[in-house]
Amino acid sequence: MKKLFFCFALLLLPLLFAGCNGQTLGVEESMSEITNVYFQGFNGNDRASISVGLREEPYILDGYHGQDCEFSLIVLSIADNMEENVLNATLTINGEESQVELEFNPLANAYMQDLGYNLQPDDQVSLTYGNKIINFSNVSQDFAVSSEEAIDIAKMKLIDEISDLTNNGNFEGECYLKVLGESGSDFRQLFWAFSIVSRDGQTYNVIISASDGSVLAGD
Repeated sequence: MKKLFFCFALLLLPLLFAGCNGQTLGVEESMSEITNVYFQGFNGNDRASISVGLREEPYILDGYHGQDCEFSLIVLSIADNMEENVLNATLTINGEESQVELEFNPLANAYMQDLGYNLQPDDQVSLTYGNKIINFSNVSQDFAVSSEEAIDIAKMKLIDEISDLTNNGNFEGECYLKVLGESGSDFRQLFWAFSIVSRDGQTYNVIISASDGSVLAGD
């Protein structure tokens, strides 16, 4: 399978969190990141996405789920040499303009910025940088497989691993659901990427087609 591009930034901060009030925690209650809405846009060879959803704060892959916060993560990959550490841009949402600073992330080879709140599925969004503009579309509204359905598919694929990580009804790990694109198709073919991180550092992954729900990879 062609190389897949993960659109996310990792903030390495410590976290220790467990369930309270005696409630049992399943996979759905242990989502440390979940993308529910996904915007995408292109300008020539430049491409951009905005992943919208909830994630834990602080954010660290340690097997424990923390407190949720909203996010809208802009990821911009440009064809020109990306020599600047910060790219100044104008974000327009439903006609309202604001200035944003996109920081270069060498791990993703892209400029990124989290707005810190949720965009709405029907928002009209564009990004202007230099003399270029990218108009975004909510492509997730056309997914044949929703985020909830992707989690259900992944749970079936990883049923044994989830069972091993469940103790007295509590799931002892954290989960992530993101959208990623396939570079060979110019990032226009999209997938759900579901991951489990256990408390002893083990990871389990499933990649699911957003167009038909087929499982393309998993362990």
